[in-house]
Amino acid sequence: MACGGPPKGVSTPPQSDSDLRADGEAPQPSIASDPLLRVLIKENFDSVEVRNSTRAPIAQVLRSGDRLRMLTGAEDHPLQETESGSGFRFESASQEFLQLDGRSYRGALEVFINPVGALVAVNELTLEDYLLAVVPLELGPAMFPYLESLKAQAVAARTFALAGIGQRARYGFDVYSDTRSQVYGGPAAEHPLSTQAVSETRAVAATWRGQPIVALYSSTCGGTTEAFDTLFSGGPLEYLNGGVECSDRSSRHHSWVQPISATAIEARLTALGAPGRLRDLQLERRSPNGRAVRMRFETNRSTLTLLNGDIRDLLELRSNWITDLQPRRDPDGYVLDVRVVGRGFGHGVGLCQMGAVEQARDGRPFDQILKHYYNGIELTALY
Repeated sequence: MACGGPPKGVSTPPQSDSDLRADGEAPQPSIASDPLLRVLIKENFDSVEVRNSTRAPIAQVLRSGDRLRMLTGAEDHPLQETESGSGFRFESASQEFLQLDGRSYRGALEVFINPVGALVAVNELTLEDYLLAVVPLELGPAMFPYLESLKAQAVAARTFALAGIGQRARYGFDVYSDTRSQVYGGPAAEHPLSTQAVSETRAVAATWRGQPIVALYSSTCGGTTEAFDTLFSGGPLEYLNGGVECSDRSSRHHSWVQPISATAIEARLTALGAPGRLRDLQLERRSPNGRAVRMRFETNRSTLTLLNGDIRDLLELRSNWITDLQPRRDPDGYVLDVRVVGRGFGHGVGLCQMGAVEQARDGRPFDQILKHYYNGIELTALY
């Protein structure tokens, strides 16, 4: 940012109801300066070790029925049980980062039994600190050292995270630390160039009619983006209506060929309740932009029809964009294997990361990159 103001192409949020525009759009939401975010970093475990906290140099938390036990101590000293309860919060004792099972984290750590009875470990930190360890894992700055694409990624990641705050409160966290939300790796993942991208876009989010958008993004769209309601439930979103042309040919995933054995397909069909030997698979319907949205699988004992992302999951494909299916059969007509030809990597909705890289390489600024993929949005400094 220049002189503390928003970057070029970015508006500031309305300050009151009097700022409501004549077109009826709502004012921007009131968001606390650099809001706190709760990130799930571990689940389904029996014990964890926390280091460098104000409680003790070393603390071990173990589950015992519906309670937790905490053992504390220091190097070369035996741990002793000091406390029990349903959960514990850990703050850093010094300038060093807290560590959970050997991995460092900014902010605070909490280990607790959540409202649905699961033992979880959560990292609570500011949104901007969170982004420092997300952007370099979602778009690697060492491989793609283009600041404007990293700034576009930072805004998309910030907007995505804002939409997640409070959505999983009943489970004790806001976002996952993996591809269920965004990949987050703690300070070890941080990189100077992506840190610069986060800093120079601080507080900026993509908004539609005054609200942060559902800022979906994927690695490689394959040349054209997909509409939100093609692959996800919840109805159409005007800023994610697909059909955006994109140059992502530098991606190794722009087009691909993937062989799949019938044995592997049959095992997955059996797990879904459709056992038997594979006789046929038919792509029955495509989206207007070309992706597979309905496919029928027929075995000698059953038939199963899958939709949207379930097709990709069952075949374990890079994306739903299947341009050709070539089954090879045995003399009895059963499928031996399938050669799948396709394009793209990921769902293809919203920002295409490799397309953003190519646009940045061509000199396009981050705000134009974002507006290319998210139709009709504004970029707004929210805090």
